[in-house]
Amino acid sequence: MKLAFTFVLAAVVLAAGCWTSTPPQVVEPAQPPPIVVAHRPMPRQRPCELTVEHLIDVLHDELANVPDFADKLDTIHDVAIASCEETKWSPEVMRCFSDTLDNTALAQCQSLLTMDQTADLARRMTEVMSGANSPPPVTP
Repeated sequence: MKLAFTFVLAAVVLAAGCWTSTPPQVVEPAQPPPIVVAHRPMPRQRPCELTVEHLIDVLHDELANVPDFADKLDTIHDVAIASCEETKWSPEVMRCFSDTLDNTALAQCQSLLTMDQTADLARRMTEVMSGANSPPPVTP
């Protein structure tokens, strides 16, 4: 008897739920979360360029004492980057120079350069300082 009563009660509840004057509420499916693609941005500057720019920042006060330094800064920048790229400074050398905060530690970093790299950089800097690597004068 108890089982029959349970069936009747379940049928009444089910029937009452079906006969309602309010339409069932439409539930919109949730929007899936947006797909995020992670990109590692390409560095805006090449490793040698970053290293040389840091070196120039560190040495700026010392280089400012060089006559015509301001006029030679762009050339110094360009030839140092060219030397770095063409003689292929190692990541260890670039990291050492990039971590340098003052000119006292530069000798240690310079000792990591090969003899050919040191000679190439010295030759290029000598040319810049002597004016041998200056752009030709502009003629009107």
